Amino acid sequence: MKNIGRIVLPIIILLLTVRINAVPVKAFDMIVRNLPNSEQLPTKELLCIFQDSEGYMWYGTEGGGLCRDDGYMVKVFRSDFKNPGVLENNSVTCITEDGEGKIWFGTKRGVYILSKTDYEIRALADETIKGWTITTMTATSDGTIWISTNRHLFRYNASGERTGKYILKWKGQENTVNSIYEDKKKKVWVTQAKGGLFCYDKVKDSFISYPWPYDEYPTSMTEDHNTPYYWVTTWGKGMVRFDPKAQGVDKMFRLQTVDNAYSDSDTRKLHHIIQDSVKGYLWVTAADNLYAYKITADASLDKVDLSCLLSADRKILTKILSDQSGNLWVTGYYPSSFIISFLPNEVLPLSMEGVKQNLGVIASPMQFSQEKNYYWIRQKKLGLYAYDPQRERMSVVKNDRELSFFFERPSDREGIYMVRDHSVILIRYKEDRLFESIVCTIPIKQGERIRALHDDRRGNLWIGTTYHLFRYSLEDGRLTTVCDDVGFINAIVSSNEGVVYFATESRGLWRISGESRLQIKDT
Repeated sequence: MKNIGRIVLPIIILLLTVRINAVPVKAFDMIVRNLPNSEQLPTKELLCIFQDSEGYMWYGTEGGGLCRDDGYMVKVFRSDFKNPGVLENNSVTCITEDGEGKIWFGTKRGVYILSKTDYEIRALADETIKGWTITTMTATSDGTIWISTNRHLFRYNASGERTGKYILKWKGQENTVNSIYEDKKKKVWVTQAKGGLFCYDKVKDSFISYPWPYDEYPTSMTEDHNTPYYWVTTWGKGMVRFDPKAQGVDKMFRLQTVDNAYSDSDTRKLHHIIQDSVKGYLWVTAADNLYAYKITADASLDKVDLSCLLSADRKILTKILSDQSGNLWVTGYYPSSFIISFLPNEVLPLSMEGVKQNLGVIASPMQFSQEKNYYWIRQKKLGLYAYDPQRERMSVVKNDRELSFFFERPSDREGIYMVRDHSVILIRYKEDRLFESIVCTIPIKQGERIRALHDDRRGNLWIGTTYHLFRYSLEDGRLTTVCDDVGFINAIVSSNEGVVYFATESRGLWRISGESRLQIKDT
């Protein structure tokens, strides 16, 4: 598989959303969905994610081993009663790929290398780190694999031979490297837990420290796609803009105040950062949630409002990855890991902020239709309402047990057909009020109810029930029983030629042409 498109199927939807606490940037043109084949994963708790050169997705799980997703199925590599001794520990903390296409992955007890030709797994032949917890690892463009563990940073070649060992000190203390990053100029940068920021000098084969000015330590970094700056996340200080060429600490490191306005310190405790390839937003996983930032013309940050995309509930997230198609993959413990995709430019949002203001909940229609400058919306638990977004007006038919969850648009008049009890009613919207009138009442048996409506645009309203199919003439008011022995009717449609089709729950699909009926498919 060469394209992640096999995993991420294109989705085109109309995004109904609410604008809350208006800010300069709003995430109206994105959607969230679950990971493909997530039900095949051995656990929902993911520590890391990686996309290899062929487009396959690899997941590192908490206790469930290493997983590979090819878009159709998930293959799991771990030690269990069927495959004992494969790994000393099934918690996978980091994943990378060397120049020969082999998958390297770190666990809470050592490093392993997987060959994609035969899927054989072998432990890295370095006894020093065999039992250590691996913090992070990255393969760089020169073929080097960098591995951080136990306050040491090691360098290996693709054959698994160690070619370097580094102990990075900050203010005299040895600290663990928590992220490794290679920029566009092939410079290798590392950040240090409870420490500072360093850059690798190939000539001196050593790491050069930069004058990190904050007590809160850096956690990850990324190079800006469009400016000469880098963006650094911190554990407690929020976001920092970094200019390595600047003279003076104040100019080299510029703290961004976008997050410091929030009293909750967890908003400023950031784990991981990437920049997406579609909008150029910065995305960070924090101690409490996922956040996005737009880079302004003066290279400062504006927060992107994700309230229409993600709940404000506290989340436990780990990593975020931008795949080859620009989708964002976010992993973590809670909620389940998810994907953020960007909608095409021609898909425009429909703002429904008035629904939140009037009903106290976001718009979540079970059925939706536009008429003139207003919309008919059937919302679960809240009944039916007509909503005029231009004037922020809405009228509600309160929910009751007899009101149907579906409606049908008439072909020759305004309003909608709905069902209340065993009657078809017409509901119209005029001058901010709703008006009801009975169209027809169906003679039904005990336990029978109306399940489907269809206007065939030929003067007939078709009514499907638990036991019957009726045809009601809108011209003369005559009600005809068409079928009384086909079972539960779930849906009715018609063709331009006047042929009517209806689907039943127990006896398949049927066709009616004139006065004859024909069973098309028996379930």
